[in-house]
Amino acid sequence: MKVLVVGPTAYPWGSDGYGGVERLCALLIRGLTRRGHLLIAAAPEHSYLPPAVTHIVVPFNSDNTQGEHIATGRVREAFMPSMVDITLDLSHTHGLRGFSDWRGFSWLWHDPGMPDSRAMLLENGGTLLLPKTGVVCISEWQKDRLWERLRVKSAVCDIIMVDEATYRYDAAQEPSGRWLCVGIVDWQKGALETALMIASLPSEALDIIGPPTEPARASSLREMERQTGGRIRYHGEVSEAKKLTMMKAAKGLLFLPQYPDTWAEAHSMKMVEALCCGTPCLALSRGAIPEIFAQQLGVQLFDSTQEMKASLSTPFVVDREYVSALALSRWSSEAALSRVEALMNGG
Repeated sequence: MKVLVVGPTAYPWGSDGYGGVERLCALLIRGLTRRGHLLIAAAPEHSYLPPAVTHIVVPFNSDNTQGEHIATGRVREAFMPSMVDITLDLSHTHGLRGFSDWRGFSWLWHDPGMPDSRAMLLENGGTLLLPKTGVVCISEWQKDRLWERLRVKSAVCDIIMVDEATYRYDAAQEPSGRWLCVGIVDWQKGALETALMIASLPSEALDIIGPPTEPARASSLREMERQTGGRIRYHGEVSEAKKLTMMKAAKGLLFLPQYPDTWAEAHSMKMVEALCCGTPCLALSRGAIPEIFAQQLGVQLFDSTQEMKASLSTPFVVDREYVSALALSRWSSEAALSRVEALMNGG
């Protein structure tokens, strides 16, 4: 098939550093190319793409809404819908498929009930930007929320994937004895709350990695690092290689999202990455998290931060190699690509 892929514009696809959906775009393109498809990518400059891929170059734009509108314009200048067999839309705004007859599928990434997410899906005046067909969710919970909030029907295809050559158990990795928190440092993702929890437990230590989108919270984390003598460490944004090493060495990944009761996570890429490394995950049971992870080996879910804190006094012992093998059977790039191809083929 001739496949067009569109997605976010804030980072080069496949570059080192932060950018979850951008990494998915790169893995998807590489995998579909290996499987014999002809790929066209509307991707930011300096993206890491196979030589055989036709690259529609899009400028960087940290404002995904504006950047994706530019990408839509560039695609329309270069191609007509009849010139591709299928479009895989991993963007946030879905402008290309929202206003035209580009056959394909558009994935949603967030809770449709969150104001920022809803704003991305609505044009001025409240007109829905989503395509009329081919809307895809990454969990059943998200699918139900989309219908409840916007009365949009959708399919479910878990496109979350990792590069199995790097995100896997490494027996040679020295354990750090420290917990790990990964993600944007803002009020939603819970880095500060995680640090406060660990700081109150004298025998525990925590590493936090992620870009400081709220400077005041980042400053609070650095002050806690000073006060705890390094038991709490905020590393800021780190390279993909360093994140991978820290994830494999960690005692476990802690995830305490702080959304209001009416919002939640539609999936968790960081939990998938940790599990594929064999690293245990402790998380609050919110949104789609129990649907996706409750039965996954290496995961403990809690109803509250207090309940999680109490559990940390009891070691969470798992066979990390087995945890990794089971997670990779679900979220390796090959497993996810098979799900995507089944969707493309109408399965």
